[in-house]
Amino acid sequence: MAIDWLFRKAAPVTPDQFWNQVSAMCAQHVSRTLDSFRKRGFPEVDTSACLYAALWKPEEIQRLIRMARAQYEATRETPSVDTIDIATTEEWHIRACVYPSAADRKFLAACHSRRFEELLFEAKRQFRANDPEWSRVRFALWVLELDQPRNAACVALHTDWSLQDKLQKFRRERAMDGRMVTVFEFPPTIMAADLLRTAPDKLVREMLEQDLSDLRQSSNPFDLSCDV
Repeated sequence: MAIDWLFRKAAPVTPDQFWNQVSAMCAQHVSRTLDSFRKRGFPEVDTSACLYAALWKPEEIQRLIRMARAQYEATRETPSVDTIDIATTEEWHIRACVYPSAADRKFLAACHSRRFEELLFEAKRQFRANDPEWSRVRFALWVLELDQPRNAACVALHTDWSLQDKLQKFRRERAMDGRMVTVFEFPPTIMAADLLRTAPDKLVREMLEQDLSDLRQSSNPFDLSCDV
């Protein structure tokens, strides 16, 4: 799920005021999304809240804004959808895409095949290629669509549980067509739904399949004990 905000002020704001507002938007994003999960009756929301807490710590938001601001200033005249590495902790690998427009259509037009999913998969591939412990670390991609001259911004966040998280709870059951399928159960996922063309359930499955494919081709010591 993604929640976007757009703010505009009649009175001019300074660059510092603009970035302070973007910081506040990011800081509120996770908590507001979790609130929406609670209202919709999603299971394991309290578990999600504990796991997502690391993403909106003040020091992590400050680091995100500091690096996003530098990226914005460096690329505002030559827009790109390249992602930048924000931080890697024991719990999360955090990346960001900073795009100098507050319009989704312009951001998506800059993505390969006009699909946010292409950017997401490439960012996840970079993470797996550079972190030997990737199967145990969660993934987060911030998308900051920013138009400082117009005092406008949209913020989205897409996350993916670690492979270790995903494989902790699953079951085998028979599908309607008689096939046996694996059903995974993990806490609700924050997704940039407004930017996606793929159905959320299908995207979760595709990202899991990509993780498993890369794991089988790597020397990662993770114990793959279930047949999926």
